[in-house]
Amino acid sequence: MSSHNTIPVTNPKLSSTTPTWAPFPGFSLLFDNPGASLRRSESGFPKLYTPVSSDPGLEFYQLLAEFVNEELKRSEIMAYGFCPLPPFSYHVTVWDGLNQGNLSEVKHPWYQKVRDFLYRLPDSMLRDDEIINPALFSLLVQKKWMLHFTFKGLFNWENIALVIQIEPGDEDSEDIMQQLVEERWQLSQIYSEKFGAPHPNTYAPHVTIGYFANPDFVRLSPETLARWNDRLKEKLSGKRLSFDTIGLYGFTDMISFYRHRG
Repeated sequence: MSSHNTIPVTNPKLSSTTPTWAPFPGFSLLFDNPGASLRRSESGFPKLYTPVSSDPGLEFYQLLAEFVNEELKRSEIMAYGFCPLPPFSYHVTVWDGLNQGNLSEVKHPWYQKVRDFLYRLPDSMLRDDEIINPALFSLLVQKKWMLHFTFKGLFNWENIALVIQIEPGDEDSEDIMQQLVEERWQLSQIYSEKFGAPHPNTYAPHVTIGYFANPDFVRLSPETLARWNDRLKEKLSGKRLSFDTIGLYGFTDMISFYRHRG
């Protein structure tokens, strides 16, 4: 079994297994976490900082954090280069915008402008309206959604990340979710046509709890994942994660998210 510290890092979101989070700029639409989940930052933009242990509306996140500390950090997964995200960064993405991962697919006339925007985040959100305005003024951001989610399952996504998939927790949320998926598709079409970077139409809402440094070193068995899934299912039984608004967030790495004030 390889030592956590000797695994060569190939995940572009990580610099080391300490973990040190690599620069990975971009912008996305995120559900605004319940409660006082934003802090002032030097940039002037509110920064995501979710106090999972002090707000009743964040109990779902708090129980996830407990699971990571009590189960994962004491298990063999740490020897496979698993790097847990700090709980203050927990969030649910609604729609992925432009970022370092899809920059190479941006159309030539836009490439340099988008690149400059990404590498000047979060300050560039003050100026480059034509890049973010289609998302900022979409119905996803402009209306309230009132969605309640429950635990669906623990998933290992291609030895790249470990995520908690969630699903609508009642019939009203299922109906609203269908509307949200349609608005996501409309926004993706706008960005694909304008900038060229493709946006996947499928949507699987989830909370990422950590990344693997190198997929080649991950040796998680289906039995281990099933055991952890059962543990989470029991731990999160009857718990809901609720949202009513969506915001545009610029990020510089996987733990630094800045909300646009619009």
